[in-house]
Amino acid sequence: MAQLFSLGIYSHIMAKSKEEIIREEMRAASDMMLKLCQWAVTTLIGLQTAIFFLRSSVVERMMVNGELPKGEPLPWNMYLMGTFILAVVAGIFSAMTLLAGKQYRHYHFLLIANNQSGLPVPPTTNLGRILIFALYFTFPLLDILLRTFIEIKFTR
Repeated sequence: MAQLFSLGIYSHIMAKSKEEIIREEMRAASDMMLKLCQWAVTTLIGLQTAIFFLRSSVVERMMVNGELPKGEPLPWNMYLMGTFILAVVAGIFSAMTLLAGKQYRHYHFLLIANNQSGLPVPPTTNLGRILIFALYFTFPLLDILLRTFIEIKFTR
């Protein structure tokens, strides 16, 4: 502790007000949520791509084995397995984002109680949560809609 104080680091930490510390924590929580959203979308896109190629491989194998007539799409029960995996991953990322949002809201309420500068406190709304869920669950929804309205046939 004495070394920190002699370097001036400890005095810098102690010089910050509660409000400054809370605002920094809010910024960090906001940044974490944004990065989590970026990783979630990247992961879901990668998973969707992998599932597409896995499905084409399964269709090809089934055609070679005579289990599926040439030009027929993958049966629904097998197709929905990939959609289920997408939905589970979207659910996991939704839960993680909810937890990060809960942390942000915690600091939001702390800031309201400790706002000595009079600067406006950024508002929180439920719209952000709804948009995040819509973003994540768009992938499994599009997976089903594409299968329903656009039949991708593998004719190898």
